[in-house]
Amino acid sequence: MKTKLHLARLVAFAFFVFAGSQAFAQKTIASAQKLQDKQVITDFKVSEDRGTPRLINVNPNAATKAMSADAPSLLREALALDESITLSEVRSLDNSKYNTKIVKYQEYYKGIKVEHGSYNALSKDGELRAITLEHYDIDKSLKTTASMSEVAALQSAINFVGATEYAWDYVNLLKLNESNPKTIAQLDEAFEAVYPKGKLVIVDDYNNAGINLRLAYKFNVYAAKPLYRADIYVDAINGKILLADQDIKHAAEINEKNNQSAKMSTYAMVTNEIFRGTSDTRYAGRRMFNTLLKPAMVDPLNPLRTIPERYVLEGDIDVTINGQPAVVPNETRSYDGVGGVPLNVGGSIPSYEITDGSSRSEENQTIVEVADNDWTALEHYRDRFATPAANYPVDNEFDNDDTGTDAHWGTEIVVRYWAERHNRHSFDGMGGKI
Repeated sequence: MKTKLHLARLVAFAFFVFAGSQAFAQKTIASAQKLQDKQVITDFKVSEDRGTPRLINVNPNAATKAMSADAPSLLREALALDESITLSEVRSLDNSKYNTKIVKYQEYYKGIKVEHGSYNALSKDGELRAITLEHYDIDKSLKTTASMSEVAALQSAINFVGATEYAWDYVNLLKLNESNPKTIAQLDEAFEAVYPKGKLVIVDDYNNAGINLRLAYKFNVYAAKPLYRADIYVDAINGKILLADQDIKHAAEINEKNNQSAKMSTYAMVTNEIFRGTSDTRYAGRRMFNTLLKPAMVDPLNPLRTIPERYVLEGDIDVTINGQPAVVPNETRSYDGVGGVPLNVGGSIPSYEITDGSSRSEENQTIVEVADNDWTALEHYRDRFATPAANYPVDNEFDNDDTGTDAHWGTEIVVRYWAERHNRHSFDGMGGKI
């Protein structure tokens, strides 16, 4: 099913249609008009790619106000969803400072996850204000039973990657030279963690423009030589590669080989959770800011090591632009004390995520970090310059990352100031990442 936005109808009637399916168009138009007549919603913004709403603004002056818990029912009515579609709550994020709440929902069709089909319901003071969404209309002719086996689909994924060695091969090689039962058991766990297991999902075919949903096997394929890791989506009917969503974004050698379709290789999924963290900043005292909670994972450079669950200095800054909710992505990374030059030029200087709950061995951490999102000076201000190194202060700051929290918090303050006082959406006016 190819869906395209019919702009003339959008302007004339203030709702949306689908050129690829008149049945969907009529059903959606009727539902949208019904909600507009009830004055429950004020307007829509429509995705040109999907031909479905990407933003629904809720009427704050409606006779019966929509509350946060009303989001699923409002979505069902606005999108004319039948019983084959379910919306499952994924997570809820509360910001007590601004008295706002964001609840994320995931789309399922006949119990099968629709990849990237997500809905974020924003409420303030308990009242539903807006919903941002990536909604996919499902053609009822879509097959939901695989024709090819998981084994055959995995082989298609491996053939697509075309690496000379995979992470599970490396683990098996280590097992051949190991006799210690405890180490063998650890290697077995490592093998289970990196060996691809297929999961049936519904996903768009990212080889072509427009929307063409397909039943697919999703595999996380981890290559060791050359380094590469991605979620590979294999058509469960014909074995075609529909999407390669890279986990390791800068493994240039193999990524360049597979970068035949920009649409396939650049899709970025947001899979982590945002939480408010508190820090002993070096120069501004105790401050709060947004962080991401990242799940435990196998170390890309050492399959025997597991990187624990940790909070990182990354996350969207929520702002209001032209009276509408918006976000500015914000990430703070470490260059291990190196500074004074444009660090991102050419990518010649490696950077590292700054975490609470995990640290690299090179950072000489002597205090065990607790992943509690409390960034204490004891954990993060490790070198107090008691014995300055020859290459002062670079060598001393190598072990510190507390000033990163100063920068991360300061960015939030500046971004919110420009949004609130000058209606400025990030430094470029377009929500550019900081």
